[in-house]
Amino acid sequence: MRKHGKDMTEMDIKTADSIVFADAVVDGRNYLTKREPQHGGLDYYLGHKSRAAAIARRIADAFAAAMDVSYTLTGMRDGQEVYRNTIVVRIPSYNKNDFVELDKKVFKIIEMGKRVTLRDLRTGASYRAYRSEMANITVLPVEKHDAVVVSHSKSELQILDPETFETVTITMPPLLSLGDTVPVIKWKGSLYVAITP
Repeated sequence: MRKHGKDMTEMDIKTADSIVFADAVVDGRNYLTKREPQHGGLDYYLGHKSRAAAIARRIADAFAAAMDVSYTLTGMRDGQEVYRNTIVVRIPSYNKNDFVELDKKVFKIIEMGKRVTLRDLRTGASYRAYRSEMANITVLPVEKHDAVVVSHSKSELQILDPETFETVTITMPPLLSLGDTVPVIKWKGSLYVAITP
């Protein structure tokens, strides 16, 4: 199991382990023979081909990941060729709650599964993307900050930029509960309210 472009997080590892450990035991028999950390990921060794495939599918679904299967000839047994099945689950570079850019729009990832649910930070609209579409995303290296609310109307929100302290006017995002401050991120010079699900 590998994460595309970066190392697996602690949460990634806990999620994968919980799936593998729960599904590796069948009828009282544990088919997990070894768990080995590798650069950027983990290797699980299972002694049951169909169990390994089922576990890999569950992990792939949990992470909206791609899965590849390959076969390697390892020798002969009783005159028959013996193959080792290798299943690689490639976890995407993004996680739930990450902020991402796709098609020049900024989104927050709300849910992950076979499809990924994104929330547009400008409009509040949700969008469900296929894994193939998510190949073109950029995970934004941003942090949330609190911005002071200066004023608001039904259509606009004025906030203080937490870096420059200048007043910035943005379109009032839907689904926003207003207080004295709102959480924001800044990307390419623009502020976005970090809408929660």
